[in-house]
Formats: sequence, structure tokens, C-alpha cells
Amino acid sequence: MTGAAANHDPADMAPIVGRLREVVLACESQGLAPCVRTAVDPFAEAARAGLLDADRRRPEVVLSDRVAVELGAPSVASHAAVLLTRRSDLVRCSTVSLFGPDLHRVPRGASLPFAQVVILSVGPQAWPDPFAVDAAQYLTHRLPGYMTRSVPGRLWVRVSLDARSRGLTFAQVGASLMACYLQGFPEVAGVEVLFATQGEAVRALAPVCLEAEVVAGRHRKLAISDDGELGCRELACDACEEKPVCDELREMLGKRRGRA
Repeated sequence: MTGAAANHDPADMAPIVGRLREVVLACESQGLAPCVRTAVDPFAEAARAGLLDADRRRPEVVLSDRVAVELGAPSVASHAAVLLTRRSDLVRCSTVSLFGPDLHRVPRGASLPFAQVVILSVGPQAWPDPFAVDAAQYLTHRLPGYMTRSVPGRLWVRVSLDARSRGLTFAQVGASLMACYLQGFPEVAGVEVLFATQGEAVRALAPVCLEAEVVAGRHRKLAISDDGELGCRELACDACEEKPVCDELREMLGKRRGRA
């Protein structure tokens, strides 16, 4: 059963949030990396991180010689998604979870795989603008020393030496994301953020992020039909670089149809 059928909202991703919980539990049970969960005060932590208001954005370029940590660079795995749901019980509001090392625990110049998943609890008001919701996940020019580049489904981040020396952590980055959504979207009632910097955990999150992209209608090749089948416009499937993740998503959707 698709999110639309289950929740009467075209982009409600409650089933994907449920799948995310399954993936997180599997990662924890396999001992891939400890999952550190932190309850944050979104606005207080965002202020400590130096988050700028939307109308005070300050373009910033972090040059290679000033990079402390690089996340999700083109040479490594990178996945990003925003999951929206009316099911407030599925969202651990004001919680930041991290699989893998935090920013201060990696050597200077390290390049890490990266996954970022933002989960939004949407209130009874009108559904938020999907394009604005998607754009907000990148914190573009709003967090000093945190430079982002994005393509659909991927997020490439450079964290500057100055930002790390100020004590920037993923808890603060997550809080900054929360503050952006709570301030900028009156429809959003609560936010949870999950990060991964450990390779196996990043790979495990890939099908979840891919499904979110497909359900939101932003994938260039894939679409989910009304009966839950995954369709693709790619003719040379075996040559497609996304085939391993796509196969996992097909299997996941097949199991979901079986349960339905």
C-alpha cells in the first residue's frame, strides 16, 4: 500500500518512515556503528551554531585548504531525503541521531560517506510546498563554515576548520535544520533528523532515500505505480550505476505488497 492510499495525502511518507525505523534497528543489531541520539533545543542549539535567518544568508566558499571534514563528496556514497507524514507518533521530535563519528572525531581533511534524513511531522493545515521543503534541507548559506552542494538525492558538504574549531557538531547541524523548518513552515509541527557517516549505515539508508525521491516525483527515471510496482525508463538496466540500490528498493516494495 502506498503512502497516498494509506494516508489520503499524495506525499505522506508514513510507510517510508516505518521502513527507516526497520533499517535503523537492523544497523544497531548488526553492530555497524553505535547510534547516538541527542535531544536538542532546536533554537538554542541553532543559535550556538550561528544559524543565519533566511533573509541574512551569507554566501561562503570553503576552499580545499580550509576543509576540516568533507561529507558525501562525489567519490563516496551520499544520500539525502526529507520524509513528511501526518503521523506525529512516528516522529521523535527534536531528536538528532548519528551513526558514525561526529565532526570532531575525524582527522583533518577526512572524506566520509554521508546520509542525511529529515523527518517532518505535518499538522492539519495545508500540505507544505514540496519544492521549498526539499530546498530547506541543504541549509544553503545559512550555517557559517558549512558549505553544501546538492544534486537530487545527494548532499555534498564541506565543513571548515573554523567551524570545527568553534565546536560544530551534528547535534547543532540537526538543530539548525529543525529551526529552519519550524520557522519557515507553519505546517510543520515537529522535526527529527538522522545522520550517518559510517559506510555500511550510509549504504543501508540508500533504498529509503531512493524511495522518498521516487514518491516525491523527483527521480529522473523511476516511478511507483498505483499497485506498488517500481517502474524504470532505463533500457540498459544491468549497466545502470543505481541498479544495486534499485534492486533493494524493488525487494522492499515486494515485501510491503506481500504484507498488504
